[in-house]
Amino acid sequence: MKVTSVIVLVLVSAVGGCSTSRGPQQYRASPPVQGVSDDPAAHINLGYALQNKGDLDGAIREYRQALSLNPNLTVAAVAHNNLGNALQDKGDFDGAIREYRQTLSLNPNLTVAAAAHKTLGTALHKKGDLDGAIQEYRQALSLDPNDYAFHSNLGFALAGKGDLDGAIQEYRQALSLNPNFALAHMLLGDALQRKGDLDGAIREYRQALSLNPNDNPENATTHDALGNALAQKGDLDGATQEYQTCIRIMRPAGQGVLEKTCKYALKTETAPHASGSNESRLEELKRLHDRGLLTDKEYEEKRRQILKSL
Repeated sequence: MKVTSVIVLVLVSAVGGCSTSRGPQQYRASPPVQGVSDDPAAHINLGYALQNKGDLDGAIREYRQALSLNPNLTVAAVAHNNLGNALQDKGDFDGAIREYRQTLSLNPNLTVAAAAHKTLGTALHKKGDLDGAIQEYRQALSLDPNDYAFHSNLGFALAGKGDLDGAIQEYRQALSLNPNFALAHMLLGDALQRKGDLDGAIREYRQALSLNPNDNPENATTHDALGNALAQKGDLDGATQEYQTCIRIMRPAGQGVLEKTCKYALKTETAPHASGSNESRLEELKRLHDRGLLTDKEYEEKRRQILKSL
């Protein structure tokens, strides 16, 4: 799947990806190319076209051909960055990271440098290097502070480190730049729920769904999260409705794992007195951890607290 500028690591994995800076960059050849050329920019343009068509192997070949022709530093920086994008889309994160770092070593212009920091951060994030991702996202935002998608990415990485206050600040910054960014509303809801602000979480989940009301798998995750928050508030009728919506969306989409999660939640969260039993609390805790809403440390601390009360 082609990488975009938002992580559905969530789980996005993220959830997901919004920012136009993520795509391959075109470098205009002069004169226009007719067939094979020794102009490095022409090979970059061909790679750009192939990458946009989904031919990643062809794009990688052209970007490497451009680099073999000893281009000047400006053209080389674009070629390395685009090559990194294609490798990342192929799932070769180590190769992509090497190319992005090579791009930055060439002291590229502001636009290319910002793009390289963003995509390097994305690759490091997918590799699980949250500290490295946070560093690159911050460097990218220092060069391009109005990229709302990467404020959200930074927030997601901070949340993964357990810095919920920092995450909330970044999600709100993203929304100040683009109030209609549904993903940031959803992720802000997750962070607020982890902080115990159920009313705030419910408000953000509903805002996310109002901005993107279609029945798609991404929304199913939001319906599930909204159901959890409503159940914790004691609104079992509202929770039941959200879990049922999640199931209805996921069944035709063939997303069996999330459908089972929704069914499990429907069974346990809305059962009479279930929310007060230690067994159900442990099950819910594990489910939140599995969804990435709790860090390992938070999960173990809360689990110990529940076990002490047995």
